[in-house]
Amino acid sequence: MALALIWNAFVRIPYPISPVKLFWMPACLLAVSAYCWIYRPQNHRVRDLTAYMGLWALFPAFGTLLTYLAVKAGFPLQDKLFVRFDAALRFPWVSMFNFVVSHPALQERLRYVYEATLWQPFIINAILILGGQSERAAELLTAILIGLFLTIGLFMLVPVNGPYATYGANQYLAKIIAEVRSAHPPPIHYAGIVAFPSFHTIMVTLYTWANRGLKTFWPFLAFNSVILVTIPIWGDHYLADVLGGAVVAALAIWAVSALQGRAAEVRVRSWRYDEARQGRIRVRADL
Repeated sequence: MALALIWNAFVRIPYPISPVKLFWMPACLLAVSAYCWIYRPQNHRVRDLTAYMGLWALFPAFGTLLTYLAVKAGFPLQDKLFVRFDAALRFPWVSMFNFVVSHPALQERLRYVYEATLWQPFIINAILILGGQSERAAELLTAILIGLFLTIGLFMLVPVNGPYATYGANQYLAKIIAEVRSAHPPPIHYAGIVAFPSFHTIMVTLYTWANRGLKTFWPFLAFNSVILVTIPIWGDHYLADVLGGAVVAALAIWAVSALQGRAAEVRVRSWRYDEARQGRIRVRADL
């Protein structure tokens, strides 16, 4: 949040979302969590559930602003590079797009599947926290934020308009990017403009990973595999974007595991220190 606000203080991209509309839901959820923390500590599951849901409702708006600021940095567009990469892999993006748009019913169903990434984290947090797996909720939020920062950094260095604009299907994303890059950008409403790496790929990978070892793993794996298939067409992505998203998700998981290892080491050292301290206190008491 601080990075987005400070950076935008210099760049000044208008962001016309009302603060009330932006903050009312996370503010209410975090207020309930704070109340439980202070006055109802026994309700730790309610405390954790409202805290994590509040944070999930809060960070996307600032993450979106960071993507606008990243593309405003002005690095050259690299669509030709991604077209050549997909061609080398013989990925038939145009054929897939034409098939989907020629079947309106299929197109509409794919849209519903693709948009499931928006509500999945709230269901996953409920499953994890109510099932006594609050540490998994912490892992998931940490991993998604690490993935977001990696995504923003890569998108800033390697921006693209996306295959819709490249193949003449739709200029919507290219228009937004051009407006953001203009000398005096107009108010930009909430819009996902990141192409490389695919943040939807990162999300569905991490959502599935968060359910590892649980009974919910296989249903989430099956459903998110379907979402993965929809990403190139509904998400306006090259195949390279999806592969890049998978790599970023793997890096985020590795980073969370490394952080957990470091935290465990700190806990062990703290425990040993406390044991030694208690031992010295007992010795002095005996003397």
